Amino acid sequence: MAQLSKTEQVLKEMDNYGLDILALSEVRWTGAGRQNLDMGYTILHSGLEKNKEAGLAIILSKPASKALTK
Repeated sequence: MAQLSKTEQVLKEMDNYGLDILALSEVRWTGAGRQNLDMGYTILHSGLEKNKEAGLAIILSKPASKALTK
């Protein structure tokens, strides 16, 4: 998922299956944060601060992201 092309591929598959929420494990991203993508998707992620080990992420579609903030 570190490569943009991998993220785009996952988002396309979410569209193909009609998913609003997708949980990913072992993403290996450091720290915690939120990314708002151009396509209307939001990624919430949490991982270790220094090591690129473990970690998880949740990808939300635009409607699911709006529901989260409300």
